[in-house]
Parts: sequence; C-alpha cells; structure tokens
Amino acid sequence: SFSYRVSANYSEYQNDTSFNLDDSYLALNSGSWLYSIGNIDRWWGQGWQHNLILGSYAKAAPDVSVSYIGQTPGLGVWSIESLIATPSGSDYDYHSATRFVSKPLSLFEYGLTYQRWFSGLIDGSSSDQSDDQLAVDAKLTLPSIASFYHSVYMEAASTATLSELGAMLIGWTGSFPIGPHTARIVLESQQTTDEHDTTPWSGGVYPSMTDNVANTSYLLDDSTSAALYLQLHNDHQIGLIYQNATQDNNETKTQRVTYRLPALAGMVRFGADIEQQNNQDKQTNLWVGYEFRF
Repeated sequence: SFSYRVSANYSEYQNDTSFNLDDSYLALNSGSWLYSIGNIDRWWGQGWQHNLILGSYAKAAPDVSVSYIGQTPGLGVWSIESLIATPSGSDYDYHSATRFVSKPLSLFEYGLTYQRWFSGLIDGSSSDQSDDQLAVDAKLTLPSIASFYHSVYMEAASTATLSELGAMLIGWTGSFPIGPHTARIVLESQQTTDEHDTTPWSGGVYPSMTDNVANTSYLLDDSTSAALYLQLHNDHQIGLIYQNATQDNNETKTQRVTYRLPALAGMVRFGADIEQQNNQDKQTNLWVGYEFRF
C-alpha cells in the first residue's frame, strides 16, 4: 500500500522569510518492509532537546530509505533502517546512515547507528576524503509510581575516530495525568570529552551539516535543559522549554514556547523563542507551520 504526506511550512527569522514542503514524502509499505522518498524530518535517538545521532535541527535533506521490522528471540522486536541523502550546502555530496534498534526486554531498548559522508557516487570521480561516525543509545523504563511513569536514557557518539568517545547525553523523563490531560517533564545534560575538540574531521568541519546548520547537538561543548509538555485531551499540545548551552566559549540561553492544534483539516504549529548570548541583548524568533492531512 502507498501513503504520502504534503506538508507546507512558513518561517520568519531575522527578517528572512521562507516557504517549503519539508517533511513531505511518498512511501510504499510491503509487509515488514517500508520504502520512502522525500524530505523527511528524522529524529534518531532518545533525546528530546538534544540529539547526538540524527535530528531535525537543520532543513531536511532529500533522501531515499528502506526499513524492515522483525521479531526474534534474544532481540525482541527490532528494526533496521538505511537511507542515503543529498544535503545541500555540505562539504560532501552524500550522507548515508544505518540504524538498528532492538527491544529485548519490555523495560529496555537500545540502538546502534553508523553514518558516512562521502562524494563522487554519480559522476564516478574518486575521492579518498570521507567521514564516519558511530553512535549508541539506550533507554531503561523505571518502576512506575501510581500513575507516574518515568525512564532514563543516554546517547553517546564517537569522534571522527570511531573508537573515541566525543559526546554523551543523559536524560530523564516522566509523565503523569492532570485530569483528562497528560503532562511530561524532560531533564537532559550533554557533555563532551577532550577528544571532541582535538580529533579533526577529514573535511575540516563536523560533517553532519545542511546549509551550514548542524543536524545534531554534537557541536555543543556542554548543555542542560528542562522542558514541560502538556498534551490536552482535545489533541492540542503545549511545550515550555529552557536550555543553557555553551559552544566555542559562547553561552546561549534559550526560552521556548510551542503550541500545536488540529485545524483546517490538518495540524497547525506555532512557536516562539527568546535567545540571549553571553548575557547580551535578547533576540526573539517566531515561526508557524501547517501540515495538511488527508
């Protein structure tokens, strides 16, 4: 069977406006196999405000992907997904990524991801320059307390040398009912190692970039965040997020509010954040998006 989505997005940032069809796709589902093509926002890993594997901080890159889901004794329910993308504004023509996820126990799951950035696939040109990265993530569900459900999770990503640890994320999240609604709290901390800054990438810069924007939070030297999400019974969602991050000795404090609601036969998204760098003047950003569902 086929499925598709057309998503229209409008944004305004520093007096620049843009309209695009990011997060649109066409997919073919054939039993345990799924094939897709499009500009899909992906979020591989356990983090909510941080991501060391593959996130949607930058513009989605056009990609084709294939995935398979199965169930095997010892692995439990597992899945594997591979993609190849063509990020714009990157030092490399192509980005390939493969992710394996397994849930061997009802309270524990883990993931392994290998990524590679390279050039010269179509024109046949040869280039020895490429970059690779490995990442692992895991989540452990903790014993519930009445109607309070919570878990701890982690992510770890290598440097350009696959055997070196570059950055690590640890987090905790808990959800609980408030009348007919559901609230979720998320606390996270990301830290880096000495090798994070001393091990060079072959291309000279971190390769997971699209139009000079990092797809993950790997470049942050350290960061902490706290968030509260409210899922209302009418399918409206409110998010309140605070983050304090440091990158290249520049400290950025961010306060963000997001709001999603079903409307106009689709989903409308609003957002606003206030950023302050090195205790200087604050900057306000606003955005809106609409996803038509049919």
